[in-house]
Amino acid sequence: MQISFSFRRNSGSQSDHDSMQGRYLWHLGSLLFVILLSWLGLYCFTRGFLLKRVELPFRSCSDGPPCSVDYQPRFRRAIILIVDALKHEFLAYNGNLTPETTRAYQNKVPIIDRLIRNHPQNAALFKFIADPPTTTMQRIKGLTTGSLPTFVDVSLNFAASSVGEDNIVDQTRRAGKNVSFIGDDTWINLYPNSFTKTIPFPSFDVKDLDVVDAGVWQHLLPEIRAHQAALIIAHTLGVDHCGHRYGRDHPEMARKLSELNGHIKNIIREMDEHTVLFVMGDHGMTKTGDHGGDSVDEVEAGLFVYSSQSFMHAVADMGDTISQVDFVPTISLLLGHPIPFSNLGSVIPSFFPASPTAAPKPHLSQSQALKMNADQVVNFLRNYSHISPELSPAVITELEEALQAATANKSVTDWKRFFHLSLSYCRSVWARFDDRNIWFGIMFVGVAAFGTVLILLLTARLLWLKNGFGLFAITVALFHMLSMFSNSFQVREDFSVVTILQALILVHFVRSNPRAKSWLSWLRWISLVVLVRSVEFVRRCREEQADCSVKVLALNFDSLEKTSQIHTIRLCLVITLIIATIIWCTRSLWHRGLVKNKRVSIAILLLAVMVFLLVASQFLEHDQYVRLILGPRMVYTMAAVLVMFLFLFPVFLPGLENASPGDDDHLEVDVSESDTFFQNACLLLLVPFICVFTVLLNASWAFQLVFLLFLSRDHFLSCRSSSKVGTLVAWSFLSWQTFFATGHQTAFPTLHWEAAFMGVKAGAGSPILPAVLVTMETYAGQILVALAVPSLLTAEGTDAFWLANKMEYYLELWKAFLGYFLFHTTKLFFVMLNASINRRHLMVWKIFAPRFIFEGGSFVVTCLALTLAYLYALRMFSLIQSHNVPLTSLQNNVKRLSKTESERGSRKRR
Repeated sequence: MQISFSFRRNSGSQSDHDSMQGRYLWHLGSLLFVILLSWLGLYCFTRGFLLKRVELPFRSCSDGPPCSVDYQPRFRRAIILIVDALKHEFLAYNGNLTPETTRAYQNKVPIIDRLIRNHPQNAALFKFIADPPTTTMQRIKGLTTGSLPTFVDVSLNFAASSVGEDNIVDQTRRAGKNVSFIGDDTWINLYPNSFTKTIPFPSFDVKDLDVVDAGVWQHLLPEIRAHQAALIIAHTLGVDHCGHRYGRDHPEMARKLSELNGHIKNIIREMDEHTVLFVMGDHGMTKTGDHGGDSVDEVEAGLFVYSSQSFMHAVADMGDTISQVDFVPTISLLLGHPIPFSNLGSVIPSFFPASPTAAPKPHLSQSQALKMNADQVVNFLRNYSHISPELSPAVITELEEALQAATANKSVTDWKRFFHLSLSYCRSVWARFDDRNIWFGIMFVGVAAFGTVLILLLTARLLWLKNGFGLFAITVALFHMLSMFSNSFQVREDFSVVTILQALILVHFVRSNPRAKSWLSWLRWISLVVLVRSVEFVRRCREEQADCSVKVLALNFDSLEKTSQIHTIRLCLVITLIIATIIWCTRSLWHRGLVKNKRVSIAILLLAVMVFLLVASQFLEHDQYVRLILGPRMVYTMAAVLVMFLFLFPVFLPGLENASPGDDDHLEVDVSESDTFFQNACLLLLVPFICVFTVLLNASWAFQLVFLLFLSRDHFLSCRSSSKVGTLVAWSFLSWQTFFATGHQTAFPTLHWEAAFMGVKAGAGSPILPAVLVTMETYAGQILVALAVPSLLTAEGTDAFWLANKMEYYLELWKAFLGYFLFHTTKLFFVMLNASINRRHLMVWKIFAPRFIFEGGSFVVTCLALTLAYLYALRMFSLIQSHNVPLTSLQNNVKRLSKTESERGSRKRR
């Protein structure tokens, strides 16, 4: 049945028009005010909770005690080969393995085992323990300065800032020697003017396994033969990228490690007796090839040391585990350089003789090396205590007493106690919390949440208390937010969100009189429950979830063999989902009259076809440039154009699209009475974003996200007598369900870095765009769910009702956005409160701090998406309002509304 809306330009009452305009400007202003207030609180809390460590600009010898030079350096030259993400397990040899039981990453570098067995005083292999966060930039800083990273530095991994502290690169240059670098261009950002020769390669194209490595191997041997640089640093990326793309147990990993074995042989053949080789990993990797956290797999890298001269002593007592900060003082003293000023590591005692050698200028002895190292550490801590109240004079006194005891006893055990004590103190006080900023941030966010509650209570008049579904939703939401004080609940948050959302779906279905439901409603409910539960098959696991295993649907297609049955089945499933999604969305939008405008229908069709071809091409062998660069850029461009077009022409109705507010011609517009055109028109704004997220996300995640969104919307809007508060709470839980359903957890190792290079050429342009792409991919679910909030007004009334009650539309739209904002603000408040209370908790940097960072990022992205959706809804409805539709022209249409809707409309007008 069709109804005809008569639009005629009507002068109306100027005062009514001004009043209406002032009202929705007040709504927009108040919404922006609470958003900005909460952002201010988030900013203050971040400054107080995630403080950076203060970097001292001092240099050893220049700003400290005089450096002794009365000893002969053990080596004249050092070669540092950093193999990104090289685990100790990749280098260790296990002779008990058989070809059937050997994994792809095992026993592929046998040269190391052979050298250690044949030359035990020339070669050694260590577990090289990294300090979290295990990201490349922070590890490079630690490997060159000997200092500990701060947790917040992980956010700088896209835009490395230059190192301001003393380091082994600058100390080598100050000694008048040359330093050459080949490989990962992250080093050039950290040391822009420190190297005498650089051959950098782009670092962030995780799909590339060979370009950087081939460049390193091509230039490294000629650089060694040249004998011009005293320090050569080479950094390869193939192993790390192989882990990100395929996982560590893949034939490609075996190939990369076998290549490494051959190149180590070549390097050793070019070395003389005055050269020492360090082959190391900057961090490890998980089973899925990720890193960034502090699990054993991520922090346990490998370090292999070799020289053709015998320089190791007491090999049996050397041990097999050292910290990465210990590398800096060791290489510094082996080369005869001062230890960097801010170093906190300790030398490896076995690399120095027990007593000075008999020579006019002897090599440094073990006790001398430890004493010089300890003096440097105490000098640094003494200077640092002047700017840090946490390092009290009592702490410095205790460390000095431990140093005196070690010096007097000359015992390695006492030296180790001193270094362990100093490192422990620094780790315990490294982050200086600013309590004032922390509590100001909590206060601002709390005021924003409390003010929103007051506004909603005053406008809703507690009518929501009469609905059982609304009360149930608010109760479970409060319990969920209180669970943020438990680290166990945060670890299992994906399970709790699934359980709560399923409960809300069930209670909503029962409260909406299921006996009166059609078979289609029953099918939709069952399908939604199954789809929500199916997150188990596509989710990623946290390290703490010991019983969790990653299913094949959560893996990238690249990690599956092209000829495997699983790959074929999953390919057919994904293509089926693509076709079904395109057909479903197109039919749904066409039925609602949203694509009757030819320009919009053509744009949507082009986007859909392009995304289909792009996703399909992921499983075929095509031109990499077209698949990874050109195609995504075309989708981004068309999506941006469509968003701008939607804001310029937000309502596409035959007869209205060419009208202007000044037209006096009579316009006839046909709209289905059984649907609500104006609210469903908001779904058009989702189309360009869905296309972009399809490019960024794994295909399994992208189309589960779309199905979950549309099924949930149809389910919660199927009953117009349902509680609006309950629907908004369920919609808020859906936003976090989509976060977990797209393969994410509130832990850094689950970030999908490959999204940064979809449409972005590695090494070109600013790092801002890759960071934006990763953020959009991470919070794709939150963005889409927030953009769909205006369509929730479908349950409130049809087009005829809203056009007859324009002020009610603005009011209900405003309340819907405030309600959705309130949920996320309140949850942010509880997460911040928990992080502040437990900021000295053992799990603060492992669980609570990452949870806060992900919650803060989700909140900011959600607010931006809400603002965009609100402005679009206002723009869309104000265009209709600008034609001043007279209420008399809608009388017949209003009478056709259902009895329930008419009664509700009368109650609202009263």
